Amino acid sequence: MEVAKELKDFGWYKDRDTDSLDLTNETGEVSKFQLLRVFEFDSDRKAMSVVVRDTATKKIYVFVKGADSSIKTMLKKGDPAHDQVVKKVYEDVEVFAEQGLRTLTFAYRELNETTEWVSEIMLNGWDSLRSRDVETEMTICGATGVEDLLQENVKVCI
Repeated sequence: MEVAKELKDFGWYKDRDTDSLDLTNETGEVSKFQLLRVFEFDSDRKAMSVVVRDTATKKIYVFVKGADSSIKTMLKKGDPAHDQVVKKVYEDVEVFAEQGLRTLTFAYRELNETTEWVSEIMLNGWDSLRSRDVETEMTICGATGVEDLLQENVKVCI
């Protein structure tokens, strides 16, 4: 939710309901995405992801956020330019962690509808899609470091 708030503060996040998401880019153009599948956070994956379809281009994407150690295992490898970006992002994650900030890393992937799991989806719907099917070969987007403030009266309880 913090990321959505920041996107809204910058004017990029427009609106979201249970089935769609509207984002505004830096030129003011609104992109609409249909929400196809949500993989909620779980302690094994230490990540959460969404699968969306760009309503204009019909392209399908998966976006994931999570612990840096989890996201790192999902990233594509062997692309020197991407590997350099990954190196820089993880250097930033180290700096954030040294400052005591809670870190999250982000990645995405455009899904190709010719993969083997597409026939499963066509037969059984998007709910049949598994996170391990799509949380691979991802491109790093970046990382955040957020101060994790204690909630009211927590000091008293500790």
